[in-house]
Amino acid sequence: MEDKILHSVIEITEQRNSTSLGHCLIATLTEMLPIRQASLTHFMGNTSLVIAHVMKQEPEDDYHWIYDQVGTQVYSHDHLNEQISIVEEQGGEYVWSCPISISDSSSALLKVSMDKPNKQYELLIDGFAQIYRNYLVVLHESERDKLTGLLNRRTLEERLSHCFGESLDGGDALNVWIAIIDLDHFKAVNDKFGHMIGDEVLLIFAQQLRNFFCDQEQLFRFGGEEFVIMFPPQEKYQVLRSLEAFRQLIEQYRFPQVNQLTFSCGLCAISRSQYLPTILDHADKALYFAKESGRNQVKCYEDMSSTLRNPNEDDLFDDVELF
Repeated sequence: MEDKILHSVIEITEQRNSTSLGHCLIATLTEMLPIRQASLTHFMGNTSLVIAHVMKQEPEDDYHWIYDQVGTQVYSHDHLNEQISIVEEQGGEYVWSCPISISDSSSALLKVSMDKPNKQYELLIDGFAQIYRNYLVVLHESERDKLTGLLNRRTLEERLSHCFGESLDGGDALNVWIAIIDLDHFKAVNDKFGHMIGDEVLLIFAQQLRNFFCDQEQLFRFGGEEFVIMFPPQEKYQVLRSLEAFRQLIEQYRFPQVNQLTFSCGLCAISRSQYLPTILDHADKALYFAKESGRNQVKCYEDMSSTLRNPNEDDLFDDVELF
């Protein structure tokens, strides 16, 4: 048993992002314990997302993994709670609930169901939960932008690759969407007020992003004054409506010293038939078009491409600077 535990700890610390870390934790527990069901849920503010979920199927006696869970809104959650509870449910099944506190605004919940209680089981579950927490804090630092606290560029590329499985193809069907935001004339802010004020503007803008998009969207700082929003599967008009509402909010907001600030935005759908650089290129071209059209507006690549009469008309995008 000691060798198996040591090997499992090594495997956990080999993971390089929080999603694979969560799957590794659940897989490790199913190998060591007679588990009927196990799940790991992340809580960020008032949003919850199931990272990993596995169920034992009868009579095959093997495990079935459930993927691509959709985030849900919760009204309140105690992120500082660390009290393990064991509840006996109908049918003699025991459920371990193990809260994992990460910060005052983020936490996780490990739930494990088995047929009988055992002190050794509790020790293993609690021990691996603590290993998971400690390593998750390390990964959390590596996945976040140090200034704004939003997810960083490297994490964006990982999340984009992962979400291909959720993407659909076809017009205004339910697609995963990506929007690139660029603050208008931000260089002038740094030149006139200095980089300290510029950093303050970036911090405030990132906070406005978090306050406005508080459901299932993923928020990233791509670099400099560029930000990225990844939207869960929905129709195009819903995404455009949200972005336009946020654009108006920022236009009316008054930043300290700088006063008014606007942004331009390019949007595109994520398709399984395209490469990652192509998707980013499409969003970037839409952003470029928004800037060329006068800034302070949102443009969708799908709307632009549908208006092209022939392939040569795409030449107007040739000067786009790719990521």
